[in-house]
Amino acid sequence: MTTRRAFRWPSLLTPNGRGIAFGGDYNPDQWPEETLDEDIHLMTQAGVNTVALAIFSWDKIEPREGEFTFEWLDHVIDKLGAAGIAVRAIAPHVASKASDSAVVAIDEAGRFAVPLLSGHLGGANELAQTVARAAGAIPVITTATDVRGVWAVDTWARCAGLAVSNPEAIKRVSARLLSGGRVALYSDMPISGQPPEGVDIASDRARADIVVSPFAGANAGASLRAAETTGDVVPAGETGKPAGVRAQEPAPEPLRLVVPCIVAGIGCRRGACAEAIGEAFLLACGQAGISPSAVREAATIDVKAHEEGLLAFCRARKIPLATYSVEELSQVEGSVSPSDFVRATVGVDNVCERAALADGGKLIFPKLAHGGVTVAFSKVTIELSFKEL
Repeated sequence: MTTRRAFRWPSLLTPNGRGIAFGGDYNPDQWPEETLDEDIHLMTQAGVNTVALAIFSWDKIEPREGEFTFEWLDHVIDKLGAAGIAVRAIAPHVASKASDSAVVAIDEAGRFAVPLLSGHLGGANELAQTVARAAGAIPVITTATDVRGVWAVDTWARCAGLAVSNPEAIKRVSARLLSGGRVALYSDMPISGQPPEGVDIASDRARADIVVSPFAGANAGASLRAAETTGDVVPAGETGKPAGVRAQEPAPEPLRLVVPCIVAGIGCRRGACAEAIGEAFLLACGQAGISPSAVREAATIDVKAHEEGLLAFCRARKIPLATYSVEELSQVEGSVSPSDFVRATVGVDNVCERAALADGGKLIFPKLAHGGVTVAFSKVTIELSFKEL
Protein backbone atom coordinates (compact mmCIF):
# COMPACT_ATOMS: atom_id res chain seq x y z
CA MET A 1 0.00 0.00 0.00
CA THR A 2 1.34 3.39 -1.00
CA THR A 3 1.74 5.88 1.82
CA ARG A 4 0.81 9.38 0.79
CA ARG A 5 2.64 12.31 2.30
CA ALA A 6 0.34 14.90 3.82
CA PHE A 7 0.15 18.10 1.80
CA ARG A 8 1.43 21.22 3.56
CA TRP A 9 1.09 24.74 2.21
CA PRO A 10 4.42 26.56 2.05
CA SER A 11 4.94 29.40 4.50
CA LEU A 12 4.42 32.81 2.97
CA LEU A 13 7.21 35.39 2.88
CA THR A 14 5.46 37.54 5.47
CA PRO A 15 6.67 38.44 8.97
CA ASN A 16 4.72 35.55 10.53
CA GLY A 17 4.56 33.27 7.48
CA ARG A 18 0.79 33.64 7.34
CA GLY A 19 -1.65 35.55 5.13
CA ILE A 20 -3.40 35.21 1.79
CA ALA A 21 -1.36 33.43 -0.88
CA PHE A 22 -1.24 35.43 -4.10
CA GLY A 23 0.76 34.30 -7.12
CA GLY A 24 0.88 31.52 -9.67
CA ASP A 25 3.14 29.32 -11.76
CA TYR A 26 6.53 30.85 -12.53
CA ASN A 27 8.79 29.29 -15.14
CA PRO A 28 11.97 31.37 -15.34
CA ASP A 29 13.83 28.50 -16.99
CA GLN A 30 11.79 29.17 -20.14
CA TRP A 31 13.09 32.74 -20.44
CA PRO A 32 16.47 34.43 -20.71
CA GLU A 33 18.26 34.96 -17.41
CA GLU A 34 18.11 38.75 -17.75
CA THR A 35 14.33 38.71 -17.31
CA LEU A 36 14.55 37.38 -13.75
CA ASP A 37 15.29 40.74 -12.10
CA GLU A 38 12.50 42.47 -13.98
CA ASP A 39 10.08 39.65 -13.16
CA ILE A 40 10.85 39.87 -9.45
CA HIS A 41 10.51 43.66 -9.49
CA LEU A 42 7.08 43.41 -11.15
CA MET A 43 5.98 40.65 -8.78
CA THR A 44 6.80 42.75 -5.73
CA GLN A 45 4.95 45.72 -7.20
CA ALA A 46 1.91 43.47 -7.75
CA GLY A 47 2.11 42.04 -4.22
CA VAL A 48 2.93 38.46 -5.30
CA ASN A 49 4.04 36.39 -2.31
CA THR A 50 3.83 32.80 -3.60
CA VAL A 51 5.03 31.11 -6.78
CA ALA A 52 5.12 27.53 -8.00
CA LEU A 53 8.46 26.73 -9.62
CA ALA A 54 9.73 24.09 -12.02
CA ILE A 55 6.30 22.86 -13.08
CA PHE A 56 7.56 21.87 -16.53
CA SER A 57 11.27 21.68 -15.80
CA TRP A 58 11.93 17.98 -15.33
CA ASP A 59 14.16 17.90 -18.42
CA LYS A 60 16.32 20.67 -16.94
CA ILE A 61 16.37 19.14 -13.45
CA GLU A 62 17.25 15.70 -14.86
CA PRO A 63 18.80 16.29 -18.32
CA ARG A 64 19.98 12.67 -18.42
CA GLU A 65 18.67 9.69 -16.47
CA GLY A 66 20.12 9.67 -12.99
CA GLU A 67 21.90 13.05 -13.47
CA PHE A 68 20.32 15.90 -11.54
CA THR A 69 21.09 19.62 -11.73
CA PHE A 70 19.56 21.84 -9.09
CA GLU A 71 22.01 24.78 -9.19
CA TRP A 72 19.83 26.91 -11.46
CA LEU A 73 16.79 26.21 -9.27
CA ASP A 74 18.75 27.07 -6.11
CA HIS A 75 19.72 30.36 -7.74
CA VAL A 76 16.11 31.25 -8.59
CA ILE A 77 14.82 30.23 -5.15
CA ASP A 78 17.55 32.22 -3.39
CA LYS A 79 16.77 35.30 -5.45
CA LEU A 80 13.01 35.05 -4.97
CA GLY A 81 13.44 34.41 -1.26
CA ALA A 82 15.81 37.32 -0.80
CA ALA A 83 13.45 39.60 -2.71
CA GLY A 84 10.44 38.46 -0.72
CA ILE A 85 12.18 39.31 2.54
CA ALA A 86 13.82 42.55 1.49
CA VAL A 87 11.08 44.11 -0.57
CA ARG A 88 8.71 44.29 2.38
CA ALA A 89 10.94 47.00 3.82
CA ILE A 90 11.67 48.92 0.62
CA ALA A 91 8.34 48.69 -1.23
CA PRO A 92 6.94 51.98 0.15
CA HIS A 93 10.07 53.77 -1.05
CA VAL A 94 10.16 52.43 -4.62
CA ALA A 95 9.22 55.28 -6.93
CA SER A 96 11.05 55.42 -10.25
CA LYS A 97 13.87 53.81 -12.19
CA ALA A 98 15.54 57.23 -12.33
CA SER A 99 15.50 57.88 -8.59
CA ASP A 100 15.33 54.53 -6.75
CA SER A 101 18.23 53.77 -4.44
CA ALA A 102 20.42 50.71 -4.84
CA VAL A 103 19.20 47.68 -2.89
CA VAL A 104 21.20 44.46 -2.49
CA ALA A 105 20.05 41.36 -0.61
CA ILE A 106 22.19 38.53 0.79
CA ASP A 107 20.77 35.11 1.60
CA GLU A 108 21.02 33.80 5.17
CA ALA A 109 23.95 31.54 4.32
CA GLY A 110 25.91 34.45 2.87
CA ARG A 111 26.33 32.70 -0.47
CA PHE A 112 24.90 35.28 -2.88
CA ALA A 113 24.73 39.06 -3.09
CA VAL A 114 21.75 39.90 -5.28
CA PRO A 115 20.97 43.37 -6.70
CA LEU A 116 17.23 43.86 -6.26
CA LEU A 117 16.72 47.45 -7.31
CA SER A 118 18.46 50.03 -9.48
CA GLY A 119 21.29 47.87 -10.76
CA HIS A 120 22.66 50.49 -13.15
CA LEU A 121 21.39 53.98 -12.30
CA GLY A 122 21.55 53.41 -8.55
CA GLY A 123 24.74 51.36 -8.64
CA ALA A 124 23.29 48.18 -7.10
CA ASN A 125 25.36 45.95 -9.41
CA GLU A 126 28.59 47.55 -8.22
CA LEU A 127 27.38 47.48 -4.63
CA ALA A 128 26.62 43.76 -4.93
CA GLN A 129 30.17 43.13 -6.12
CA THR A 130 31.59 45.17 -3.23
CA VAL A 131 29.41 43.38 -0.68
CA ALA A 132 30.26 40.01 -2.19
CA ARG A 133 34.00 40.67 -1.90
CA ALA A 134 33.60 41.69 1.74
CA ALA A 135 31.38 38.71 2.63
CA GLY A 136 33.06 36.07 0.49
CA ALA A 137 29.82 35.67 -1.48
CA ILE A 138 29.01 35.39 -5.18
CA PRO A 139 27.59 38.55 -6.83
CA VAL A 140 24.56 37.55 -8.91
CA ILE A 141 24.55 40.09 -11.77
CA THR A 142 21.90 39.26 -14.37
CA THR A 143 21.25 42.50 -16.25
CA ALA A 144 21.53 41.72 -19.95
CA THR A 145 24.17 44.30 -20.85
CA ASP A 146 26.46 43.10 -18.05
CA VAL A 147 25.99 39.43 -18.85
CA ARG A 148 26.77 39.97 -22.52
CA GLY A 149 29.47 42.60 -22.12
CA VAL A 150 27.50 45.33 -23.89
CA TRP A 151 27.87 49.02 -23.04
CA ALA A 152 25.29 50.06 -20.43
CA VAL A 153 24.34 53.66 -21.16
CA ASP A 154 22.68 54.13 -17.77
CA THR A 155 25.79 52.98 -15.90
CA TRP A 156 27.90 55.39 -17.96
CA ALA A 157 25.43 58.20 -17.22
CA ARG A 158 25.63 57.57 -13.48
CA CYS A 159 29.43 57.43 -13.47
CA ALA A 160 29.61 60.63 -15.55
CA GLY A 161 27.20 62.45 -13.24
CA LEU A 162 24.50 62.81 -15.90
CA ALA A 163 20.81 62.90 -15.05
CA VAL A 164 18.40 60.81 -17.15
CA SER A 165 15.41 62.85 -18.31
CA ASN A 166 13.46 60.00 -19.85
CA PRO A 167 14.56 56.64 -18.37
CA GLU A 168 11.99 54.76 -20.45
CA ALA A 169 14.27 55.37 -23.47
CA ILE A 170 17.14 53.41 -21.87
CA LYS A 171 15.49 50.13 -22.82
CA ARG A 172 15.25 51.13 -26.48
CA VAL A 173 18.94 52.05 -26.66
CA SER A 174 20.04 48.92 -24.81
CA ALA A 175 17.85 46.70 -26.99
CA ARG A 176 19.44 48.13 -30.11
CA LEU A 177 22.96 47.45 -28.79
CA LEU A 178 22.04 43.98 -27.53
CA SER A 179 20.73 43.06 -30.97
CA GLY A 180 24.05 44.04 -32.54
CA GLY A 181 22.85 47.39 -33.86
CA ARG A 182 24.43 50.81 -33.54
CA VAL A 183 23.34 54.02 -31.86
CA ALA A 184 24.35 57.63 -32.47
CA LEU A 185 25.38 59.84 -29.55
CA TYR A 186 25.48 63.63 -29.68
CA SER A 187 27.08 65.66 -26.89
CA ASP A 188 27.29 69.38 -26.20
CA MET A 189 30.37 68.58 -24.14
CA PRO A 190 33.68 67.08 -25.32
CA ILE A 191 34.07 63.34 -24.69
CA SER A 192 37.54 61.81 -24.56
CA GLY A 193 38.40 58.18 -25.16
CA GLN A 194 37.30 55.58 -27.69
CA PRO A 195 33.50 55.20 -28.02
CA PRO A 196 32.16 51.81 -26.89
CA GLU A 197 31.34 49.13 -29.42
CA GLY A 198 28.16 50.02 -31.28
CA VAL A 199 28.28 53.74 -30.41
CA ASP A 200 28.90 56.40 -33.08
CA ILE A 201 29.56 60.05 -32.24
CA ALA A 202 27.03 62.21 -34.09
CA SER A 203 27.54 65.80 -35.20
CA ASP A 204 23.82 66.29 -35.81
CA ARG A 205 21.79 66.50 -32.63
CA ALA A 206 18.55 65.96 -34.54
CA ARG A 207 19.63 62.49 -35.73
CA ALA A 208 21.03 61.23 -32.43
CA ASP A 209 19.66 58.33 -30.40
CA ILE A 210 21.36 59.67 -27.27
CA VAL A 211 21.63 63.41 -26.58
CA VAL A 212 23.98 64.67 -23.87
CA SER A 213 23.08 68.28 -23.20
CA PRO A 214 21.92 70.75 -20.55
CA PHE A 215 19.06 71.79 -22.80
CA ALA A 216 15.59 70.32 -22.34
CA GLY A 217 12.99 69.26 -24.85
CA ALA A 218 12.47 66.59 -27.44
CA ASN A 219 14.77 66.38 -30.41
CA ALA A 220 13.73 65.30 -33.86
CA GLY A 221 14.77 62.06 -35.47
CA ALA A 222 17.52 59.52 -34.83
CA SER A 223 19.39 57.07 -36.98
CA LEU A 224 17.27 54.16 -35.79
CA ARG A 225 14.04 56.16 -36.09
CA ALA A 226 14.17 58.59 -38.99
CA ALA A 227 13.41 56.22 -41.84
CA GLU A 228 10.60 54.25 -40.19
CA THR A 229 7.27 54.40 -42.00
CA THR A 230 3.94 52.70 -41.65
CA GLY A 231 4.13 51.32 -45.14
CA ASP A 232 0.65 52.66 -45.87
CA VAL A 233 -0.15 54.89 -48.81
CA VAL A 234 -2.57 57.60 -47.69
CA PRO A 235 -5.08 59.75 -49.56
CA ALA A 236 -4.32 63.42 -50.15
CA GLY A 237 -5.27 65.71 -47.30
CA GLU A 238 -5.15 63.19 -44.48
CA THR A 239 -1.55 63.98 -43.54
CA GLY A 240 -1.10 67.29 -45.32
CA LYS A 241 1.05 65.53 -47.92
CA PRO A 242 0.32 64.74 -51.57
CA ALA A 243 -1.53 61.52 -52.33
CA GLY A 244 0.71 58.48 -52.49
CA VAL A 245 3.26 59.73 -49.95
CA ARG A 246 3.85 57.26 -47.15
CA ALA A 247 2.85 58.39 -43.67
CA GLN A 248 5.73 58.34 -41.19
CA GLU A 249 5.50 57.02 -37.66
CA PRO A 250 6.07 59.66 -34.98
CA ALA A 251 9.75 59.53 -34.10
CA PRO A 252 10.43 58.33 -30.55
CA GLU A 253 12.41 60.77 -28.46
CA PRO A 254 16.13 60.17 -28.04
CA LEU A 255 17.50 59.21 -24.67
CA ARG A 256 18.23 62.57 -23.03
CA LEU A 257 21.15 62.71 -20.61
CA VAL A 258 21.42 66.01 -18.80
CA VAL A 259 24.93 67.30 -18.17
CA PRO A 260 25.23 69.50 -15.04
CA CYS A 261 27.10 72.42 -16.56
CA ILE A 262 24.87 75.40 -15.77
CA VAL A 263 25.50 78.01 -13.08
CA ALA A 264 22.43 79.97 -12.00
CA GLY A 265 23.26 83.49 -10.91
CA ILE A 266 20.52 84.70 -8.57
CA GLY A 267 19.71 88.05 -7.04
CA CYS A 268 16.76 88.69 -4.76
CA ARG A 269 15.27 91.30 -2.51
CA ARG A 270 15.64 90.83 1.23
CA GLY A 271 13.23 88.28 2.64
CA ALA A 272 12.36 86.68 -0.70
CA CYS A 273 10.80 83.28 -0.06
CA ALA A 274 11.94 79.98 -1.56
CA GLU A 275 8.72 79.71 -3.56
CA ALA A 276 9.27 83.09 -5.25
CA ILE A 277 12.88 82.20 -6.08
CA GLY A 278 11.82 78.80 -7.39
CA GLU A 279 9.12 80.36 -9.56
CA ALA A 280 11.59 82.79 -11.14
CA PHE A 281 14.14 79.99 -11.58
CA LEU A 282 11.70 77.70 -13.39
CA LEU A 283 10.46 80.56 -15.54
CA ALA A 284 14.05 81.29 -16.57
CA CYS A 285 14.70 77.58 -17.26
CA GLY A 286 11.64 77.47 -19.49
CA GLN A 287 12.59 80.57 -21.44
CA ALA A 288 16.22 79.43 -21.80
CA GLY A 289 15.23 75.86 -22.73
CA ILE A 290 17.41 74.53 -19.91
CA SER A 291 16.64 71.40 -17.92
CA PRO A 292 16.48 72.33 -14.21
CA SER A 293 18.62 69.27 -13.43
CA ALA A 294 21.42 70.78 -15.54
CA VAL A 295 22.04 73.46 -12.90
CA ARG A 296 25.15 72.50 -10.93
CA GLU A 297 25.11 75.42 -8.48
CA ALA A 298 23.52 78.72 -7.61
CA ALA A 299 25.66 81.82 -7.20
CA THR A 300 25.04 85.21 -5.61
CA ILE A 301 26.63 88.07 -3.68
CA ASP A 302 27.96 87.32 -0.20
CA VAL A 303 25.48 89.61 1.56
CA LYS A 304 22.84 87.04 0.54
CA ALA A 305 24.78 84.11 2.04
CA HIS A 306 22.31 83.78 4.93
CA GLU A 307 19.13 84.65 3.04
CA GLU A 308 16.84 81.89 4.29
CA GLY A 309 14.63 81.78 1.20
CA LEU A 310 17.65 81.35 -1.06
CA LEU A 311 19.15 78.68 1.20
CA ALA A 312 15.83 76.82 1.28
CA PHE A 313 15.62 76.98 -2.51
CA CYS A 314 19.11 75.47 -2.82
CA ARG A 315 18.29 72.72 -0.34
CA ALA A 316 15.15 71.83 -2.26
CA ARG A 317 17.07 71.72 -5.57
CA LYS A 318 20.00 69.90 -3.91
CA ILE A 319 22.53 72.36 -5.31
CA PRO A 320 25.31 74.26 -3.50
CA LEU A 321 25.29 78.03 -3.12
CA ALA A 322 28.45 79.92 -4.09
CA THR A 323 28.84 83.49 -2.83
CA TYR A 324 31.15 86.25 -4.03
CA SER A 325 32.22 89.56 -2.55
CA VAL A 326 31.57 92.93 -4.16
CA GLU A 327 35.23 93.06 -5.17
CA GLU A 328 35.10 89.63 -6.82
CA LEU A 329 31.92 90.43 -8.72
CA SER A 330 33.28 93.79 -9.84
CA GLN A 331 36.26 92.06 -11.43
CA VAL A 332 34.17 89.64 -13.47
CA GLU A 333 34.70 90.22 -17.19
CA GLY A 334 31.90 90.19 -19.71
CA SER A 335 28.94 92.25 -20.78
CA VAL A 336 26.26 92.62 -18.09
CA SER A 337 23.09 94.65 -17.64
CA PRO A 338 24.02 97.46 -15.19
CA SER A 339 21.56 98.80 -12.64
CA ASP A 340 22.10 101.99 -10.66
CA PHE A 341 19.61 100.78 -8.06
CA VAL A 342 21.52 97.51 -7.52
CA ARG A 343 24.82 99.42 -7.34
CA ALA A 344 23.43 101.75 -4.70
CA THR A 345 21.97 98.82 -2.73
CA VAL A 346 24.81 96.27 -2.68
CA GLY A 347 27.80 98.08 -4.18
CA VAL A 348 27.98 96.39 -7.60
CA ASP A 349 25.96 97.13 -10.75
CA ASN A 350 24.65 93.59 -11.33
CA VAL A 351 24.39 90.49 -9.15
CA CYS A 352 22.83 87.63 -11.09
CA GLU A 353 24.83 87.92 -14.35
CA ARG A 354 28.14 88.63 -12.62
CA ALA A 355 27.59 85.78 -10.15
CA ALA A 356 26.76 83.41 -13.02
CA LEU A 357 29.99 84.41 -14.79
CA ALA A 358 32.24 84.34 -11.72
CA ASP A 359 33.15 80.66 -12.17
CA GLY A 360 34.50 81.30 -15.66
CA GLY A 361 31.50 80.18 -17.69
CA LYS A 362 29.89 81.78 -20.73
CA LEU A 363 26.67 83.74 -20.28
CA ILE A 364 23.92 81.95 -22.23
CA PHE A 365 20.83 83.55 -20.70
CA PRO A 366 20.82 87.18 -19.53
CA LYS A 367 19.00 88.59 -16.55
CA LEU A 368 15.34 87.73 -16.09
CA ALA A 369 13.50 89.69 -13.41
CA HIS A 370 10.38 88.23 -11.84
CA GLY A 371 8.71 88.90 -8.50
CA GLY A 372 11.68 90.56 -6.86
CA VAL A 373 14.10 87.87 -8.08
CA THR A 374 16.65 88.02 -10.90
CA VAL A 375 18.10 84.95 -12.62
CA ALA A 376 20.83 84.50 -15.25
CA PHE A 377 22.56 81.36 -16.56
CA SER A 378 26.11 80.62 -17.64
CA LYS A 379 27.50 77.39 -19.08
CA VAL A 380 30.82 75.88 -18.09
CA THR A 381 32.66 73.19 -20.06
CA ILE A 382 32.81 69.71 -18.55
CA GLU A 383 34.88 67.03 -20.25
CA LEU A 384 33.26 63.62 -20.26
CA SER A 385 35.12 60.39 -20.91
CA PHE A 386 34.75 56.89 -22.32
CA LYS A 387 38.24 55.97 -21.09
CA GLU A 388 37.18 53.81 -18.14
CA LEU A 389 34.67 51.74 -20.12
